[in-house]
Amino acid sequence: MRLFGEKTGIAFQIKDDLFDYASEDVGKPTGNDIKEKKMTLPLIYTLNNADKSTRQKVISIVKNNNNDKQKVAWVLEVVKSTGGIQYATEKMYEYKKKRLIS
Repeated sequence: MRLFGEKTGIAFQIKDDLFDYASEDVGKPTGNDIKEKKMTLPLIYTLNNADKSTRQKVISIVKNNNNDKQKVAWVLEVVKSTGGIQYATEKMYEYKKKRLIS
């Protein structure tokens, strides 16, 4: 039961992180995690896989310009274009599958 709860909780958290990047209306405003300087799985993936200048710009925006709507929107697009959303979605399904197997 502990493993089931752990895997379910991780999958749920990743799904919640993904809502921050959703373009459709899910009742949660996009970009809030960035505005709150939260390091979510899609953002971490992007930072690990973006080129140096993009990574530096993303970090600067998250740290210093996280209330600038245009800059936050740019970060959201970078996360999407570098595969952060796809990676997090795949990980979420892996955890979902693991909770059924465990």
